[in-house]
Amino acid sequence: MSKEPIIQPITHLTHVEVDSTKWKETYVYGAGGERLSMTYLPAYDSNNGWEPTPGAGGAEVGVQPKTLWYMQDALGSVIGLVEKDGRVSARYHYYEFGVMQGSKKMDLNWPGPDNPFGYTGLGYDYSSGLTYARARYYQPEIGRFISEDTYKGDMWNPQTLNLYSYVLNNPLIYVDPTGHWNEKLGFNYVINEYKNMWAIAPTRAERDYWAKQAEDLRDQIRESQYFKSGYYTEADIMQSTDAMIPMDEIMKRAHEMFPALSAIQGFTESAALYIENHPGEGIAVSAGMGIFKYGKLSKLEDGLNFTATTAARMENVGRFVPVQTLISAIKYGDGMADPQGTKAIMYYTVMYKNNQAYNLEVLYDKASNTVLHFMYT
Repeated sequence: MSKEPIIQPITHLTHVEVDSTKWKETYVYGAGGERLSMTYLPAYDSNNGWEPTPGAGGAEVGVQPKTLWYMQDALGSVIGLVEKDGRVSARYHYYEFGVMQGSKKMDLNWPGPDNPFGYTGLGYDYSSGLTYARARYYQPEIGRFISEDTYKGDMWNPQTLNLYSYVLNNPLIYVDPTGHWNEKLGFNYVINEYKNMWAIAPTRAERDYWAKQAEDLRDQIRESQYFKSGYYTEADIMQSTDAMIPMDEIMKRAHEMFPALSAIQGFTESAALYIENHPGEGIAVSAGMGIFKYGKLSKLEDGLNFTATTAARMENVGRFVPVQTLISAIKYGDGMADPQGTKAIMYYTVMYKNNQAYNLEVLYDKASNTVLHFMYT
C-alpha cells in the first residue's frame, strides 16, 4: 500500500491509490489528517475483490463505487464504517493496548469492506498481527514495539528508558502516530506549561521570559531529526496562538494518574496562593500547615525578608504587592544600580493587578535577601 499523503487544507481533500496500476480504493482526509471516508469498487468474486496482481480479479464490469465514512473514537481508532443511509457496514472493537476483537474483519478476504486501518488509525497487517506505526511495527498482544526506539529516553523519566514500550504504558490517553516515543505530546506539554506560566506571570518581564522559553523550544524542535525528516511539521507544534490546556485540566489528569501525590500538591499550592494574596492571614493558616519557613530567609527561592518599612507596606491593602510578584520582578526585571548609591539593585518592570498594568520598582539587597523598597504606580 502506498504511504499516506501530505495533509492538505480542508478545501483541498486528497486521496490515496492503494494499487497504482489499477484503481482500487481511495481515501479522503481532513485538514487535521483525520481519515474521513473510503471509496471502493465492491467485488463478489471468490477472493472478495482482492487482487494479488493487477488485473487478476476485481469488481464486475459496470459496478458502481461505494463510499463508507469512518467513525473514530477519541484516540483515532476506527470503530465503524457507515454507509450514506446511516447503516453500519462494519464495527471494530479493541482492548486497551490495541488487540482487536474479531480481527478476522481485517482479513482482506473477509466478506466486507477492505479496510486496513484500525487501532489509533494505523494500518494493521492481518497476516502478521502487527500494527504499522510508520517508523516501527507494534505488537498489540504484548503492548510493545518489535524494534528499539531511536529516541534513547530521558533519565528523569524512567519509563522512557524502555525502548520497546508503547506510550509510557498508558494507552488510554496517549497515542504514538509515528512509531517513535510520544515526542509530539511531550514537547507540546512543555510548551503548554510555558504558556500557562506566561498567563499567570505577574510581571511583563516574566511573561517575556516564558515566551522566549517557549519559542526557544520550538526552534529546538525545528532543528530535530524528526522535524527535518518530516515525521511532524510546523502544524504539529503548539504555537503562541494555539489554545492552551489550562492548569486545572493538567491537574485533573495528574489526579487521575497519581491521586495521592497530586492531591497534596494541589492542596498546598492552593493554600499558598490564598495566603500570598491575603496579607495578615498567612501566619494563622501556615502555622497549622507547616508549609512556610519562618525566621531569616537566606534564599530568594524560600521567600523574601522585609525591613520594618516594607513590612508595614505589605500590611497596607492599598500598597500590598504579592510576594510572588516581587520575586518575579527581581528574577526577570531590568536591574539597575540603586539611585541612592547602596549595593542593592533596583529592579523595574510592569506588574499586573486586577487586569491593570502598573509600573513596579523593587529595591533588593541580595546579600541579606531583603526588600528595602517597593512601589507601583
